Amino acid sequence: MYDIFGEKSVVSPVKTSENLFEELDFGFLGKMANNVLLKKYLTQDKYIILQRQAVFKTLCENTEFADFLENLLEKLENLIALKSNNKKYMLRESGNNERAFSEFRELLLFTECVDTVLQGKDKFANINLSTGFAEMFERTEGIAESIWYKNAKIYIERVAEELKNIKSVCLGVNLDASLCVKEFGLVSLNSEYYKTNSFFDKMFAKNVGNKEYICIAPISGEASSYTGYSLDVFNSGLYKAISAVLGGTVRKMRKRLYDILCDNTAFLTGYYADIKFISASYRYILSMKACGLPLCFPEISEEYAIEGIYNPNFAGNIKSRDIVKNDFSFDENGQIYILTGANSGGKTAFLRSVGISQVLFQLGLPIAAKSAKMQIFSNIFSHFSSQIRDINGGRFENECKAIMNFYKDITSDSLLLLDEMFSTTSSFEGTIVATHMLERFAKIGCKCIYTTHMHDLAYKIDELNAKKGIRSRLDSLSAQVLGEFCTYKILRKRETYGSLAEAICRKYGFAD
Repeated sequence: MYDIFGEKSVVSPVKTSENLFEELDFGFLGKMANNVLLKKYLTQDKYIILQRQAVFKTLCENTEFADFLENLLEKLENLIALKSNNKKYMLRESGNNERAFSEFRELLLFTECVDTVLQGKDKFANINLSTGFAEMFERTEGIAESIWYKNAKIYIERVAEELKNIKSVCLGVNLDASLCVKEFGLVSLNSEYYKTNSFFDKMFAKNVGNKEYICIAPISGEASSYTGYSLDVFNSGLYKAISAVLGGTVRKMRKRLYDILCDNTAFLTGYYADIKFISASYRYILSMKACGLPLCFPEISEEYAIEGIYNPNFAGNIKSRDIVKNDFSFDENGQIYILTGANSGGKTAFLRSVGISQVLFQLGLPIAAKSAKMQIFSNIFSHFSSQIRDINGGRFENECKAIMNFYKDITSDSLLLLDEMFSTTSSFEGTIVATHMLERFAKIGCKCIYTTHMHDLAYKIDELNAKKGIRSRLDSLSAQVLGEFCTYKILRKRETYGSLAEAICRKYGFAD
């Protein structure tokens, strides 16, 4: 398959939990924030990550390239949509004339895509882009220089000019003695639109430019007034008549050119997903920079340390200077963290920021942080209890079902992001179940952040670290509170500040 990055090897996929991208929230990536596209590009291949980082570093130095990508992406979207619509025509026995005109529009869009790519090649030829971009430019140039394409483009542009000048048609209608339509046909193709006016305006108005183009009594002002079979019949007849006037050139073109051009449209449309990924990623990079927020390309390392990490979803909603940044690391004394702290203290936002950074890193993108050394994971799993919906059984049962979807796939090469797991049962029972599960994680040797209001769990750390067979040591994180105010700083301390439930109640007047 085509690859704009020039990746010839198969992308090594990363196993994820089903709702990972929704739970972490990639809204800042716009249209790309969906499971299918993000999962497609998520990789555990070190060399692919480095290759993509090199591409994005180059693009960051050439901001005009973003406009080129947006322009090409829009044209490719239109081309793909029209191509899909034309496939529907192939399934119909009728509508040959509509199909001919629609396929002609597809050919015209293809030539516009080729022109856009060639303009990009001329403008950005000196940029050290990927081999994939170079291949796209070279292959497009080869098509544009071929004899068949040059002749086809002349033919397409000539017919397009003829069609472009058609603004209205004049129909002749013969009536019978009862003033019912007996027959009607095409009288002329006009380069001006008709204007609705009265009979007296047509006869006496001095300011009317061409009185032949005034409609004295419209039959319908909206095409939607006629739908279904009657409209199809009318359009079919009209297309047939226009094609006849043009000497059948549209239908001849379809017969002679459509098949050969279709083979080449696949070449360009095959890049669509890649360009969409790059374009959305590029917008993310530019938006963070516009807010004055730091971005960095992580160093691939066995170490894991991030300085100044933040959640990119806050950009635009909070003043840049007010976005709290934290430091975080996995090391020999902490591979599994129990994160406790106040309600609305920033625990979930911090958890998401780590998860988002890991995904961005393994997409080959810069992360929202000042600097970073990061490890590549083959599995990234998340569980947010707030996302659990009661379907069959109680909330706790449904939570257990959700966890079991990835529980057996956890390995030492896994990152777990768990938010309020087992909070759907009592604190006493939740602590017991969570302790057993954390012990299993520690023996597997995975990395994990577990946010919880079960403060007793933090006091189990020494007990769990003393167990035999532990491969990942546990440590504690706390959301800092000063007085009754949350700072949103996450500190590596084995202490809790309480949940501030009373303070929150007073804030909203429940204590009055």
